[in-house]
Amino acid sequence: MPLAETISSVLAEEKPPVWIKASDGFDPHLWGCPNFTYASAREAVADVIAASTLNLGLILIYATRKPKVRPPEKRGRLLGGFITTRDCVSLVNYVDPAHLASVRSSRDEWRWTFGLRPQSAIEIPLEYAPMIEDFAPSTYNQRAWRNLGMSGGRLTVKEARGFASLPWQQTWLYGVGWGDKESVPSSKLEDDDWYCLEPSKAGPISTGTFELTQRALPRHLYALRWEGDPRAMLGAEYDTTARSVWKVGMSYSPSTRCAALNHAYPPGGHQWLVERSTSRMRLQPIEASDALQAEGELKAGLNNVSQSLGGEFFLATMAELNLVWQQVVTGWYA
Repeated sequence: MPLAETISSVLAEEKPPVWIKASDGFDPHLWGCPNFTYASAREAVADVIAASTLNLGLILIYATRKPKVRPPEKRGRLLGGFITTRDCVSLVNYVDPAHLASVRSSRDEWRWTFGLRPQSAIEIPLEYAPMIEDFAPSTYNQRAWRNLGMSGGRLTVKEARGFASLPWQQTWLYGVGWGDKESVPSSKLEDDDWYCLEPSKAGPISTGTFELTQRALPRHLYALRWEGDPRAMLGAEYDTTARSVWKVGMSYSPSTRCAALNHAYPPGGHQWLVERSTSRMRLQPIEASDALQAEGELKAGLNNVSQSLGGEFFLATMAELNLVWQQVVTGWYA
């Protein structure tokens, strides 16, 4: 069953098996399993999942407000979650060993063992990730944050079904991979293809349903900065003094677009960073056709004040980028 249909079915149950859990971050690429501090808490969740129609549950993860959560914009927001089975597993089989060693100590090793077998992982673009108190006001306010981190809290029916209105995308899961390949978008993260739980699956005969294409979605403007030695990327013939490599464009989710680009590179001391975006400025996205025009204005402006590297890429100082960014954004949002 495609993942979108699986989640729809979970949410449609009379009492949806959906929980929230607090965490100091959400990175399924390194931490591929929901975990509980105590075995009894895990077993309580497993029992509910076992009694559900599909024997599957949805455990949603939100970030704590601790300083260690980076970037700060993630703090207190719902970031994604796991589709899990009722099977009890050891957490260590689903977490990158080096990452696990960096976050646990010998004193609390026992706390890092109680997991549930994950089937798939989904993530919500940061631009559309709600604050947890807005998404689940009843569950969040009735339980201490420490309990939500150790045991989780089951959502009310209204809160659980509210997840259907959020955009999400399947992501790679440590120890599992992409999971059910039938549910994976053909382009994975590269083209910003987003699942929405509202439209039905397209079929040969239309019976009143519709398919929302990615081109129809509104877009945010963004400017990504390459963090790393620009000379290593461009070569010695370029004057990189006080200048950085930039990529400008538009996307439904600049943070996810940035992550997609970074996934194409092996780990190292280089990555793209979202330096500017209208989503971080808490501005509304604009229609795709308008965003295309605004992107063209960003490129034209940077071409006038900095060095073009072809396409969407430029070699510019921070001051040059800020000048053009302010001019274009002010023009569209005045």
